[in-house]
Amino acid sequence: MSEVEDLKNEIIATTPMQNTPPQSVLPQIPLPGPPNIKDGDISENLRYFKQQWQNYLSATGLVHQHEEANKAILLTAVGDEVFKRYANMPIPEAATSTASSLLHEIEKHGSNSHI
Repeated sequence: MSEVEDLKNEIIATTPMQNTPPQSVLPQIPLPGPPNIKDGDISENLRYFKQQWQNYLSATGLVHQHEEANKAILLTAVGDEVFKRYANMPIPEAATSTASSLLHEIEKHGSNSHI
């Protein structure tokens, strides 16, 4: 190998994967199931989903990822029904800066039967 390739391989080998969970962990930990917004106590269902979401972030290491990635994963995890309604929720832009604040807003609107 050339010196350049040796140096490149050394940098790759010694540079920690910043905020990236091991790939083998992610497939083993499924996304939380979407909250049921059609039946039962919707507020309770959203609270339960929120707990599952926090556990998922911790278990996968995504809690340390970029917020844009976490928001995209969250909007996938909430499922089609919530995602379809999300676009019509009166959520201020400032409240969508983090996945946690976004989930809080979804939960708040769900609790008020706006979801």
